Amino acid sequence: MQSLITRRKFIDQTIRGTAGAIAASACCGRFADSSASPAALSRVVTVRDDQAVDKNVINAAVAQIMMNAGIMGLTGIDDVGEAWRSLFPGITASSVIGIKINCLFSSMATHPKATATVVEGLKQMIVDGNPFPENNIIVWDRSDYDLTKCGYTINTGGTGVRCFGTNSSYTSQSYSISGASKQSISRILTDRCAFLVNLCVLKNHGISGVSLSLKNHLGTCSDPGGMHDNYCNPSLASLNSLSAIRDKQVVAICDAFLGTISGGPDHSPQVAPKSLIFSRDPVAMDYVGAQMLKANGCSTTSLTGASRHIATAGQSPYNLGTSDPAQMEQILIENPSLSTHAPRDSKNLLADGFEIDPNHPNPFNSDTVLSYSLARSERVRIEVWNSHGGKVCTLFDGERAPGRHAHVWNGNSETGSPVSSGIYLAVFQIGSTRRTLRMDLLR
Repeated sequence: MQSLITRRKFIDQTIRGTAGAIAASACCGRFADSSASPAALSRVVTVRDDQAVDKNVINAAVAQIMMNAGIMGLTGIDDVGEAWRSLFPGITASSVIGIKINCLFSSMATHPKATATVVEGLKQMIVDGNPFPENNIIVWDRSDYDLTKCGYTINTGGTGVRCFGTNSSYTSQSYSISGASKQSISRILTDRCAFLVNLCVLKNHGISGVSLSLKNHLGTCSDPGGMHDNYCNPSLASLNSLSAIRDKQVVAICDAFLGTISGGPDHSPQVAPKSLIFSRDPVAMDYVGAQMLKANGCSTTSLTGASRHIATAGQSPYNLGTSDPAQMEQILIENPSLSTHAPRDSKNLLADGFEIDPNHPNPFNSDTVLSYSLARSERVRIEVWNSHGGKVCTLFDGERAPGRHAHVWNGNSETGSPVSSGIYLAVFQIGSTRRTLRMDLLR
């Protein structure tokens, strides 16, 4: 089942889709449950935005909008922080969340800008009454060297998001893997993390056909070279079924802003799908990712045995999800950066407590007006951010009475200096809810 959600329908449909998201999670739990009702579908959300990539450079502001849209679409929850929090059952302020990225080859790695969007979402979670501590987030892969060469900064300290490699610190216990050598597992996952976000990248592979979320865990095990016999099948399914991975991974996300379709996994990007793919079911996510590679002309998806590991992972005895599109609810969200808030009628205004209008004029070259309506008194903070994720200025911070309000941004920074042409975001914090609005400044 596939649906198309435009920028005008996204917010309203994700609210109405909450029940569907619950049904999907009943199928998947953290991974798919083979005992689930046949009627339950694995939800896969693909977010695509035409403004996401320009000449292989990712627009950070648009990427953040896409990440927020995807996580809300996946969960059916119309609040970024609450959407993320729903993925982590039993989370506390002391829980540690790992983000497993892919940094083996600097030519095609999980992009730091993509990772930053996940971090920002996690920081918006309210846990035990406070924002989730950023020091309880660990961005990791096999080694400090791999991370550094791909643009990440190592941080093992007590402040900020931590980032470091396994660096040969694997479990003393080794696990039997079907069709492969015995494997130990990164102690970052087994000893430090309560939950795991799998943030892979879109690329092909000359042996397994594709390298997506299931194969991203070759960076979790001690002997990835011993996992490649028989097209990595059934070794990848067997590895991902280990409780250390299966029980902690809550969501698989594919950084598909760019991709390789030939010569992977260590080739420079050749295509720009300008997308992110989300699912709680890693098998379904890999299936959709493989189809995206194929649609972009991938040369290895049709090789004998290629991508067979995806179907195997969905079958007994592994039962990690589904590779059957008939058992998936596929949702496409297009161009969320054009507007992150859909027009609402008065009924929805009363339900949500506010309505944000598109800024006008847009594009603009001097001033633009940001207007909104409140159904009740709220604390409101409005900030302007640039496309690199830097704060430009604060337009307003204080209490507002019910009714319609407007603020003018004159294209200046906090110090009064004019900023250059580009894409900017108006970030509204209204009560506990955060919204973003794209603005185009043309000098």
